[in-house]
Amino acid sequence: MKFTPPEWMPRLEWEAFVLMRKKMRHPLTDRACELITRKLANYRTQGYAPGELLDSAVEHGWLSVYVPNGNGRTTPVKATSVGKGPEIGFGCHACKQRFNTPGQRDGHECRGKR
Repeated sequence: MKFTPPEWMPRLEWEAFVLMRKKMRHPLTDRACELITRKLANYRTQGYAPGELLDSAVEHGWLSVYVPNGNGRTTPVKATSVGKGPEIGFGCHACKQRFNTPGQRDGHECRGKR
């Protein structure tokens, strides 16, 4: 890997993140390093400490870095695909209606025919 982190990047935290990615069998490419550095630079301008974001990613085994959410915890943004989402577990792919159980989804009037 030819990537050299910028001077503002904390070396210990960056190296720990790179090592964690290698151990997870998701080694960083030079392009991935550039993209994560760009994210960290952006977060840094917003007042977040890059070292803390890297440490949080290592602690949680994340493949990228994320800023703290509204309740003070640092968490990745959850996908809200129709099949499963953070609020309600199931959805109809045809009409995008959401349900609590697969049975509710299977018995609704659309029945996937849109």
